[in-house]
Amino acid sequence: MSRPSAYLAGPIAGCSYAGATDWRLAAQSDLARLGITAYSPLRCKTHLSGVAVLDSGHNPEHPLCSPQAIFARDRFDVERVDALFVNLLGATHVSIGTVMEIAWAHVWRKPVVVVMEPSGNVHDGHAMLMQCWGFRAETVETGLELLAAILLPDAQRESEPIEPAPALPELVEPAQRYAERNGVMLPVLVVTPQEFKALLEYSHTIPTGKVIGKRWKAYQRKYKNDPAEVADLNNWAIGEYTRESETHPGMIDMTWYAPEYSAEASA
Repeated sequence: MSRPSAYLAGPIAGCSYAGATDWRLAAQSDLARLGITAYSPLRCKTHLSGVAVLDSGHNPEHPLCSPQAIFARDRFDVERVDALFVNLLGATHVSIGTVMEIAWAHVWRKPVVVVMEPSGNVHDGHAMLMQCWGFRAETVETGLELLAAILLPDAQRESEPIEPAPALPELVEPAQRYAERNGVMLPVLVVTPQEFKALLEYSHTIPTGKVIGKRWKAYQRKYKNDPAEVADLNNWAIGEYTRESETHPGMIDMTWYAPEYSAEASA
């Protein structure tokens, strides 16, 4: 029996990068413990982390961000998964893309779990749209429980024990200055070559095990054809899960740094 899967739908345009990704990353982590694979429309798009407000026209020259690419991959994801999980909490305007994904899922006979407020959501009340979902919850946690109850045999819903996160190197605190990385000004983080090498690389995704203090490195260019460019810290950034989110309860904020070697290492 293949591993069950779900697509994580919900508004992106008008949201911050963290606002659009944090709940999806948390959901992916929770579902993975239950043996459910979750697909996010923002996977492999960490280059958008410096965008203050996402919109439908962000970075159209990127191979994953053109209108054609967004449409093609999102439709492919909805078609191949077993169910759709839709988070509409706090939506300030109708998400046309999300509505299309709900309609695709209905046509392809995929169960749809929608999370939204009891009343007042801009997506609520439309006679046709409401016929496209079979399950509704008021919180993400309750919605994920519904999703698991739909996709998993009852005996399989017991989650596996969570492995403790591996010990991470203690890095020097960020310096009080900024440096440019991929067109975005980031606070500088001073590291030694050994500390930088020890960090796991997540250049095309973000770690799902969200632990405050966890750090990783990400290559900021498309390809790694030139060894000299790979060795240059100007082409890298370091991500960190930094603190409990004040605006999104239950979520963890993420911060990006521009790494630089210490003066002793550079000498």
